[in-house]
Amino acid sequence: MASVEWICALLILPFMISLFFHCKKHQISFIPILFLIFVAISFFGLPFYAEPHFTRALFGNIIIPVALGPLLAVFLWRKKEVRKLRLVSLLSFVIMATSLGVIIMRPSFPGFVYNYFGLILSLFHVGWTLWLLCLGGLFMKIQK
Repeated sequence: MASVEWICALLILPFMISLFFHCKKHQISFIPILFLIFVAISFFGLPFYAEPHFTRALFGNIIIPVALGPLLAVFLWRKKEVRKLRLVSLLSFVIMATSLGVIIMRPSFPGFVYNYFGLILSLFHVGWTLWLLCLGGLFMKIQK
């Protein structure tokens, strides 16, 4: 499993670089793309440490700023070519923010969060995965 996470971390970097060049080519802001580096850092660091180790929590929580990427894309990407991506970015942000909101509100309903923590965390991962897939798909479509 660790090798799969490291491969994903290494593959996110060229993906991020290619998105950077696509943004420059189409004259849209590349700032939302910069937040993808947190996915790579998280995926690279998580396999090194077992669950109760405090550093695992550090690498697990470093992925949280990824939610800012789709939010910034909604506000910064105004061109006609990426209008569909703005809608998907908003949906992706809402999914990630909902997941983080439930985790932050843990004291309000601890039984739910502790019993379904894996599901709530998976919801966050669905949010950024949706955004990555749509980023790749839309920029490939624009390229043609």
